[in-house]
Amino acid sequence: MGLDMYLTAEKYISGYDHNPKEERRQFEDVLKASGLAGQQMPGTPSIMVSLTVGYWRKANAIHNWFVTNVQDGNDECQDSNVSHEQLEELLSLCQDVLKTRVATRLPPSEGFFFGSTEIGEGYWENIRETIEILTRVLTVDKLNDMVDGLGGCEFKYHASW
Repeated sequence: MGLDMYLTAEKYISGYDHNPKEERRQFEDVLKASGLAGQQMPGTPSIMVSLTVGYWRKANAIHNWFVTNVQDGNDECQDSNVSHEQLEELLSLCQDVLKTRVATRLPPSEGFFFGSTEIGEGYWENIRETIEILTRVLTVDKLNDMVDGLGGCEFKYHASW
């Protein structure tokens, strides 16, 4: 038991004939990979691809930031949309906190099996891990958007305990 936190990237891919050729190719590639190529697809020819791109365990300071800045203070294990700007803001904050060692800017929070609230090595490891996750996620997403021109991913945050 404990606080488990997930950041997912989601992308809508459409197979409509009027969509760009590259998007229709992506649609067919996903169907092939899933074993559904050539099968009758009821409804609209579209797919929502979801991938977990970040995972934390008991990183309660990071969770508290998401609850405060993304979930309007509601911590009910719900899925919450996270903008690119919000992820960039969290990345910048973590970089600054790690550099200055001013943990009060990203304080730990107590909760049901949320782990330690001490500013110790575990806290600093969570900050470093968040920097690594967000740097990777934001860089890859921006590169994908520039290369295929189809738009980047939408992000969601979810926690459970």
